[in-house]
Amino acid sequence: MLKPSPTPTTSARPIPAVPGLPYFGSLRDLQRDPLGFGLRVAQDYGDVVRATMLGDETVLLYNPDDIQHVLQANSRNYNKQTFDYQLLYPLVGQGLLTSDGDFWLRQRRLMQPAFHRQRITGLAGMMVEATQAMLASWQRASARGEPIAIDQELMRLTLTIAGK
Repeated sequence: MLKPSPTPTTSARPIPAVPGLPYFGSLRDLQRDPLGFGLRVAQDYGDVVRATMLGDETVLLYNPDDIQHVLQANSRNYNKQTFDYQLLYPLVGQGLLTSDGDFWLRQRRLMQPAFHRQRITGLAGMMVEATQAMLASWQRASARGEPIAIDQELMRLTLTIAGK
């Protein structure tokens, strides 16, 4: 979650807020069912929503244009100095995920060749193959009446693709 830099801004409309417990806010709902929480919030409150978690107010964005505005077009107006990133830093260090500003930009430029369109296109076959293997295992589990932990399965798929 990104935090706007401390520059005064005005909003043309009030941003709805997700109700929650004092201090904890929506954290328990998010922990119990992250995907369901995100879907419910977007459906119930719209594309731009405020949520409090551990006393820190966060703005959730669901519209791709808004996300592009924050992450790409105006990234210098936002920073990663949030509670979430402070928790991540000891686990993952100062990498592309947790860094900001010029240091992030240098890291991003070093990584850019790995994400070139032709390189990604070359990996598409492997990604499709890994996804098809996962879906086949889902079909087998479904035929046996077994539940599927989609969050774990998608994490496994992501790690499989990243590992290859």
